[in-house]
Amino acid sequence: LNCRLDHGDRYVASINECTRMGIEIGLPDVNSSSVLYAIDRAGEKTQMGNKLRIGLAAIKTVGEAAVTPIVNERAAKGPFSSISDFCRRVDVSGLNRRTLEALAKAGAFDSLAPRAAVIGGLDRMWAVAQQETRNRNSGQFGMFGEEMDSSSGGSLLELDTSQPDYTAQEKATLEKEFLGVALSYNPLLGLAALNPGDAYTSVDQLSEEMLGSSVTLLGHVSAVTERYTRDNRKFLRVDLAMVGGQVETMVWPDSLDKTVNVWQTGNIARTTGRLQIRGDDFSIACYDAQVFDLPDQPQVADADAQSPSPSTLNRSNGSANRARSSNGAGNGHYPAPSASPSAAVNGNGHKNGDAGVLIKMAETDDAEEDRYRLRQAIRVMLEYTGDDKVYLELFLKEGRRVLMEIPTVSTGSCDELQGRLRELLGEDCAEYRESIAA
Repeated sequence: LNCRLDHGDRYVASINECTRMGIEIGLPDVNSSSVLYAIDRAGEKTQMGNKLRIGLAAIKTVGEAAVTPIVNERAAKGPFSSISDFCRRVDVSGLNRRTLEALAKAGAFDSLAPRAAVIGGLDRMWAVAQQETRNRNSGQFGMFGEEMDSSSGGSLLELDTSQPDYTAQEKATLEKEFLGVALSYNPLLGLAALNPGDAYTSVDQLSEEMLGSSVTLLGHVSAVTERYTRDNRKFLRVDLAMVGGQVETMVWPDSLDKTVNVWQTGNIARTTGRLQIRGDDFSIACYDAQVFDLPDQPQVADADAQSPSPSTLNRSNGSANRARSSNGAGNGHYPAPSASPSAAVNGNGHKNGDAGVLIKMAETDDAEEDRYRLRQAIRVMLEYTGDDKVYLELFLKEGRRVLMEIPTVSTGSCDELQGRLRELLGEDCAEYRESIAA
């Protein structure tokens, strides 16, 4: 999700700034999530009032058919009281162990038991859920017995909670894999508050006058791609996330031999190398690197007081990140609106102004209908395979406007898709833009 707060009533929302604005991003949860994305309103398990809850089907490798029985069972008989209660009640005929594992790793059972315990007990959990489904479908007596009604809270499926739960960073790594975005831990908060000495923590501290010189950067290893030279020697392309954006880090074979343990997704790396430009962005050819331990920091959900200000996260002075040209033509897409000549780089490394499908929704007094329309719109977009990002612009009743990228959802924009979305949402409520500008 992208982050920048403008003076006025328009927002580009991020995980951190959503909390500051009163819009919280919630992990998928078997007791709170719908099948697809849904907007939680005041009084629905959030003190913030507004929450965008990630849907169960938005988890990678999880389909709508697999999780619909979970949502339907909860709606019919109330929230699940325990892992045992979940296994006893949910029809898992359309599930498989891989789907159950994806739900666990994305945090969907965190409200019922520690994530590490659930993942460690997946085999037993899967076996019990299958047996209960078979017994129920055949009319036999359940293995949990009569005393295990939906409100008992008892548990005959014992999970091993003797081992410590995953750390926030470990949870975030799993979330990045299965959701495409990490919610449990945000290392950029720690970087923003750090006095790094002779190292740089923000892309806004870099300038074109520094090109060709040796610099030291502190950043979060957010993605690692292996590649090979012509003589079959491995090198790495690393996305090093910093405050205000990210820097592509090239780790060539000679450097890789002595820094191989540094380049693990989730690590904070202190990287020294030659600064250069690749395309529109800064890049660094790594000479040396070490793992850097950040001071302890609160989880994102509790980090409101420590969150850096929007100006800290989005300074653009001195940045070499330049907007790619956009003429709004071709491919059957709608012409782009007028946009500023440069696009600021936000705290998650995306440019404000990325192309994508923009859907607009106005909040009404019928929260359930709002959620239904959003779910239907996302369901339609998922029918069209493609790499176009999806953005949601909300017009709240109190007069604010909120613009956010919906993580894990992509689509393939075409005239047919635009027509279906407009039939569902209204004539002016869906369009493709070459630039989603703040």
